[in-house]
Amino acid sequence: MDVRTGIYCELPTGTDRSGLVEKWELAKEAEVHDSRPGNSTTVKRDVGMQNHGPLTLTVADDTSQTFLEYLDGALGTKVAFLVRGDSAAKGVGNMEWTGSCIVASVPADAGQGDPLRYTVSFPIDGAATGATA
Repeated sequence: MDVRTGIYCELPTGTDRSGLVEKWELAKEAEVHDSRPGNSTTVKRDVGMQNHGPLTLTVADDTSQTFLEYLDGALGTKVAFLVRGDSAAKGVGNMEWTGSCIVASVPADAGQGDPLRYTVSFPIDGAATGATA
């Protein structure tokens, strides 16, 4: 089994957060509509609108809280993002996803003895685009 190491994340684009981001997830889905034309017994499936997002980041080891500070200052704004499966250049086997997202929440959680880790989701604004070249 292949295990990904060294994921790559820029948020906003141009600011490398890879050292802090433990995991990223990006959903790209399409609606599926079922219909039964006339009195047919056959169900027809049509693909509808595409839905993008959210971009979800699991952040670990933000001990200086620089990313948390950035999120707090950017709350309510739209920012560009860039993520790849690993830190190598984009290409076949290392698709690069780009788009814009909205900083809609700032995670603030603390507990005695808890590891410094939080998860934050960003609603996608528009379409997320994947490219290999």
